Amino acid sequence: MTRRAESPGPAGEHDQPLLGAGRTADPSEPAARVAAVQIPLDHLFDDRPEEAALLLEPALILRQERRLAELKIRNGSVGTSGSGQQFFYHRGHRYGHVLDPRSGAPAEGVLSVTVLAPNAAEADALATAFFVMGVDVTRAFCESRRDLVAVFVLPGTRTGTVSLECVGEQEPLLVLDVWKDVYETAKDEQIRKIASNHLYQVKAAVDIAALKNAVFDFRARFGRNPMNLDQLVRAGLLRRVPRDFDEKEYVYDPGTGAVTTSVNPWKR
Repeated sequence: MTRRAESPGPAGEHDQPLLGAGRTADPSEPAARVAAVQIPLDHLFDDRPEEAALLLEPALILRQERRLAELKIRNGSVGTSGSGQQFFYHRGHRYGHVLDPRSGAPAEGVLSVTVLAPNAAEADALATAFFVMGVDVTRAFCESRRDLVAVFVLPGTRTGTVSLECVGEQEPLLVLDVWKDVYETAKDEQIRKIASNHLYQVKAAVDIAALKNAVFDFRARFGRNPMNLDQLVRAGLLRRVPRDFDEKEYVYDPGTGAVTTSVNPWKR
């Protein structure tokens, strides 16, 4: 059974305005490095230093006890930035405390960002930067940083709901772990459905890439495409034929060597 310790109190809190406000957890350190608190995280550390655990909360939800999911941080650090506790109202509009330097106004459109990075300093700084930059600019930034993954909590299409977006397609196996953690720990069925669709999509991309490489090697060895995917196993090119997230077979065309999914992940 895994034991978790309570997050550090005032002694473990630091104000680091140059890096931005948020929370960071570094498995290599005995206690979390914490900036100005925005999002309550009741449990920061697993008793195994190489696998810290973070409970990810939405930043703009009034019910603070509601948790979206739990992420297990493997061989890295995590930082979260948002406006869940530091904000103000002006003429009926809610403004967070994180400013967008391009406009001088509070950043809007994102509820919170959790960044997985090699160290706590980067995770802390990038969480605030990504919060301001938004999903699209963050995705472009991460194209050159394979060691980064960012989990965005965004406003949902309906009032009172949220959506999740995971940025870090350059490292699909790490993204797969993130969506798996969300799917297995989320209590909200909407969030589980979002995670399920992303899991299907990312797993299919990883599996199909491996299958296409095996088909290419088979063709180079035998001068033709395999008649079916099982021939890849018999030729020693695969240990087994993978199935999609729903345990269904992928669609294979022996004429072209193409491999596709049987359904659209967003219409399952």
